This record gives sequence, structure tokens and C-alpha cells, in this order.
Amino acid sequence: MGLIARVTNNETQPIANAHISVSDQSGSLLYTAQTDANGTANLRAASVWPPFPGVVLRRGMNGPSIRQVQERLNELGANPRLNPDGAFGPLTSGVW
Repeated sequence: MGLIARVTNNETQPIANAHISVSDQSGSLLYTAQTDANGTANLRAASVWPPFPGVVLRRGMNGPSIRQVQERLNELGANPRLNPDGAFGPLTSGVW
């Protein structure tokens, strides 16, 4: 069962056909929904990361897919920051 929300104004009147976005404190989108005529919405989990293009990544691999992951890990606050060199080595695997 998913999360259900009821959206109302300050006078508890339902708000129909409203778009709902729920984010965490960092601004990452967690849930999205559209209300129905009664102001009720089934919240759907939002994809936090865009789907990766169907490539299984393993330590020791090299290439643009690895570089893309390293750049994304840096955006998400990898510590220490990675050098996006496209090599899946010990520093990259240490972030996981």
C-alpha cells in the first residue's frame, strides 16, 4: 500500500487537480502525485537518481559510464571527492 495524502486549503476544502511534490531538506524529490476531484492523491516514490543506461559496473572497469557515476557521486557529496577519471578503482568503490 502506498502513501495517501489529502490536500486542503486553510478552510479544509479539498483542492482538486493539484500537483504535489514532496522533497527532503536537501531538495531531493521524494514523492509526486496529482490530486483527484476529492483532493486525494496516491503518492508515488520519485526516482532520486535517473536510471542508469543498463550497464553493470564492476571494480576494475574504465570508461564514460564510470566517469558519469563518479561525477554523480561528487554531486551527492562523496567524501573524499573523486577524480572523475573513468576508472573504477578503490576510491570509487570506497564511496559505496
